[in-house]
Order: sequence, then structure tokens, then C-alpha cells
Amino acid sequence: NGTPIAFGDTIAAKVRAEIERARSEATFERVLIALGLTGTGRSMSKRIAAHFGSMQAVLDATADDFAQVDKLGPIKAASLYRQLQSPQMLVTIARLAEAGLSMEVAKAAGPQPLAGQTIVVTGSMKQLGSRSEVTGNLEALGAVVGSSVGSKTTLVIADDPEGTSSKLVKARKLGVRIVDEETFLKEN
Repeated sequence: NGTPIAFGDTIAAKVRAEIERARSEATFERVLIALGLTGTGRSMSKRIAAHFGSMQAVLDATADDFAQVDKLGPIKAASLYRQLQSPQMLVTIARLAEAGLSMEVAKAAGPQPLAGQTIVVTGSMKQLGSRSEVTGNLEALGAVVGSSVGSKTTLVIADDPEGTSSKLVKARKLGVRIVDEETFLKEN
């Protein structure tokens, strides 16, 4: 009916608290994802963030600098460079920074016992949690979480290590160690 809704003090306080919580959880990687850059998703945004470390370094980068990011070829690198240098994108980034969103990679807190490892998870995890929880926990411990098995993969965590999924077949072919959740939890 066009009449504005008035929030009570309690509801307004809850809304403000939720906005602050969301702002504090907006990591540099998530800011990159939110920019909606064509050809980037969660894993590529993480690689870009890890490679450059800050939004300023991203904005100062050339197309050749972007091509140095793991799994980012010269064509995609040139496209990202053009997108990030557009006037609209520069205004958006400035507004996000003014709003207090993180514009650099947070320094890892705590021990990094899985640093240097690339881990692939396959199947349904019962003890480790949802896929996003597993990924977040492994990354917090220093691991890089891959979506497919490759030459850099150091470990595969599988719900059924004896299974015949394509990831497990490739891991066996490459000699990558495969463990179940229970073994992984005991060792880590």
C-alpha cells in the first residue's frame, strides 16, 4: 500500500548486526567472486587472491602478470585485465573498499600442518562435514583443495577408497595416496 515499514529498535539492531557479520566474513577471495568477473569462480578467485595478495596488487597487475596465475592462460588473463580496468569496475571496487570489505588476503592464523599439499575430496563425507566445510577446514590447515586429480595432487580423501570413480582411477594411475575419512582424521 506504499506505507513504509517501521523497524523496532530490536529488529534494527539485529539487521545492523547481520550486516556487520556479513561484512566481516567478506574475505578478499569472496570480494573477487562477488565482482562477477567473467571466467572466474571460487577456485580461480582464490588463486588470484593468493597470487597477488591484495586488491591494489590486482589493480596494478598487467595482463602478463595475470597469465602467471596457476591455470590462467593468456586469453583469460587479458580478459580479466580488461574487466578489472573498466571504469565501472574501478568504481565498484572503490565503493566496496569504502564499505569496509577486505581488500587483501588475511594472514593465516594457527598452525598450517597441511601447507604444501594439494588434496582432492571425492564422495560423500560423513565425519568431515559438508563439501564446503571440508574445503574450508582443509584450507585453514594450509592445504590447496583441488577439484580434480592431477600431477600436483598429494592426497585424495574418499568415502570409498576402493571405489572406481574417475578421480580414484586417475589417483591410482598417478600413484597418489588415497585415504578414507577415518584414516585422514587419525593422521591429522
